[in-house]
Amino acid sequence: ADAARLAEEAAQAAARQDAERRAAEAARRAQEEARAREAAAAAERQRAEAAAIAAEAARVAEARRLEDARRQDEARRQDEARRLEEARRLDEAKRQDEARRIEESARVEAARQAELARQTELARRAEDARRAEEARRATGTGVDDAMRLLGQAPPTVAAPVTVAPTVPVAPTASAPPAAQAAVAASAPLPTAGLPVAPTPRFGAQPPRAPDALALLAMPGATPLSSRYVQAYDGGDCFYLNPIDVTERRADLEGFGADVAPFEAFDAAFKRTLGFEANIAVRLLAPAQCPLPAFLRQVGRGDSGLKLSLASVNVRSGQTVTGSVEGLGPGAVDVLVLDHEGRVESIAPSLSRAGNRAEFVLQVADADRQARRPKVVIAISSPQRLETLALQAPVAGADFFPRLLAEARSRNVPIAVALKYLRIDT
Repeated sequence: ADAARLAEEAAQAAARQDAERRAAEAARRAQEEARAREAAAAAERQRAEAAAIAAEAARVAEARRLEDARRQDEARRQDEARRLEEARRLDEAKRQDEARRIEESARVEAARQAELARQTELARRAEDARRAEEARRATGTGVDDAMRLLGQAPPTVAAPVTVAPTVPVAPTASAPPAAQAAVAASAPLPTAGLPVAPTPRFGAQPPRAPDALALLAMPGATPLSSRYVQAYDGGDCFYLNPIDVTERRADLEGFGADVAPFEAFDAAFKRTLGFEANIAVRLLAPAQCPLPAFLRQVGRGDSGLKLSLASVNVRSGQTVTGSVEGLGPGAVDVLVLDHEGRVESIAPSLSRAGNRAEFVLQVADADRQARRPKVVIAISSPQRLETLALQAPVAGADFFPRLLAEARSRNVPIAVALKYLRIDT
């Protein structure tokens, strides 16, 4: 029994040892499997990190490639833009050169046509003066008798006229002295086609009054007082607008930068014709002096054009309405010459019906600082003149010569009427 018991205990001890051994072996295997799993997980994490690093590197490389491509494309676009701009500049320079060449050719041709017209006009005036002189001699009314009517002593020789254009004009050699005086006194300056010169110092020339012989030799049946107004030269910034002129009455409107030339005219007028003229002087700013020079070139013909303003005294910021009457077929424009010599068209506000047109003028608020005169100018012509198509204000010193040159080169007569507008503060 003891042996059996000992054997059973030994078997139980062996079984326990075997179980413990199997448990230890299982625990060891479990630990190895856990370590293997941890190693696999670590390896997987390393592979994931390596893949993420590689993906980031690829993304950065792709971003750099795209940025480089963008920069290269931008550089190409800039180069193309510079090339196109350079081509545009070259093309613009070519167009400007071509335009200057065409303009210069047009100026030369206009100057040639103007000179031809001027020579023709001079010959016609000389012939008219010669016929008038022959008519006076045939009727027995000599120059001496006419000058006695003016209260002057008859000259022993034909005195040369003191009024001469800036550019010397050679009259026809066969014309008598009286005809030569008429031509010199009334010939217009040939400005068509000539380049625009810098603004002259207006008013620098002294007044020059015509003598009686020149007045008598002038063609036409106008009164002597009207001939005197037409022939009188008061300087660069001087213009007389006849309102009502008869043999013994002269109502005039004067435009100039100084009163002195008009006082000198009044004294010479009274001394020559025996009565005083009624002159309403409209003082201009120096920059507005190209207007009188233009008006003298256009002439004082009776075109029937009439310009009216609802008021000639307005405050800055106000509007003034006006009308132009006596229009014929063709174009009409209304301009405003401000105190700085700028010419602006108010054609957009112009409405025409038949031989009458109406307009509205807005006086700018900037004119409130001082009494700054404006001149409203109406111009009519049988054909539209391109110079009058103003899109923005231009300098009068450039505008008026260009307008006169175009009218002469195209042989388009123009009629002018004007009103003086005072700006009250």
